[in-house]
Amino acid sequence: AGKIGSFFDFDLQSYSNQTNFWGSNLAGGGIDLFAYTAQFGNGLSASIAAEDANGHRISITNAVFTGATPAVGYQYGNQQAPDIVGNLRIDQAWGSAQVMGAYHQLIANSTGTSTGTEMTSSGWAFGAGLKLNAPMLGKSDYAIAQFTVSEGATLYAGSGMANGFAFSDNHTTAFAAGSTNYSGPATDAVVTATGSLEKTKAWSVTAGYEHFWNSQWKTSLYGAYGKLTYSDAASAVL
Repeated sequence: AGKIGSFFDFDLQSYSNQTNFWGSNLAGGGIDLFAYTAQFGNGLSASIAAEDANGHRISITNAVFTGATPAVGYQYGNQQAPDIVGNLRIDQAWGSAQVMGAYHQLIANSTGTSTGTEMTSSGWAFGAGLKLNAPMLGKSDYAIAQFTVSEGATLYAGSGMANGFAFSDNHTTAFAAGSTNYSGPATDAVVTATGSLEKTKAWSVTAGYEHFWNSQWKTSLYGAYGKLTYSDAASAVL
């Protein structure tokens, strides 16, 4: 019980000195949770956790870059249920491996001139990670990777988006008819004109290798790749 890294996280990106965009790692902030871990012997364990859902919320919207404030908008409502996270993990001399999953509640509340409408749905995330120790290359050397896929729970695949992610081609005037405009919001879900809650799909892979020359010096090589996908209905709103 307390504030610690999510039990979903595997690749904590210790090879990096920055807060990476992709991955599930919540960096140094941690998350409030209650959890229990059962040890089965030979390095095998299983954990179940109830985690603060606010730690993995980014946004629910129906009005991004529209240029006008609508009479009715939607945003995340107050948290009603925690994220439920579970993992199965093994830690041995060769390294570690983990599979994990998470449930995330989506709750959208209307704002503006027509408040009181509430929509709920369920988001989810699944992942797998592998760490291989490489003492033949260096005393503490290792390689690590994590793959994550999510729907309606975007920050499990791209936790760096919580630092603020929105870009456009920086028009200073109203978008002209026929002009080409680019924008890149990140959401958990988008409310369409028909009132459906379209969940955002995401996936990412992170990987890194760290070589220790001695106790004072080390070299890291790492990278990540990911993708956000919106439905046609959500894209029309955005």
